[in-house]
Amino acid sequence: MSKEKKKILIFIPTLGEGGGERIVSDFSAHLPDHAEAVLVLFCKKVSYPFKGRIRDLKTPLTPNVPLRFLYFFVRLFRFHKIIKEENPDEIITFGGSAAAITLLWNVHPIVRVDMYL
Repeated sequence: MSKEKKKILIFIPTLGEGGGERIVSDFSAHLPDHAEAVLVLFCKKVSYPFKGRIRDLKTPLTPNVPLRFLYFFVRLFRFHKIIKEENPDEIITFGGSAAAITLLWNVHPIVRVDMYL
């Protein structure tokens, strides 16, 4: 009896240097064969190895406050599009901004958000 692949969407700003990024790297590397990881990044900055596919929102991190505000809404709509395209079984978020975006677009009546800062 073969298991159907479970799609896990992991939402984090980057895979650059950092603790949450390292956790995502390790988590994706150790997923069983019946799970597929789709990593959604604000921008494609990768410093750690990973297992899975990357979906890039193409909204770089910036200290510019007006751009950060604009990028939040761009990320919101692009993330929603990715959710519709990927139809994940699970969504795991890392970071406050990613968690807020996930909560705003979640269509399920019960929401569990795990944040790792």
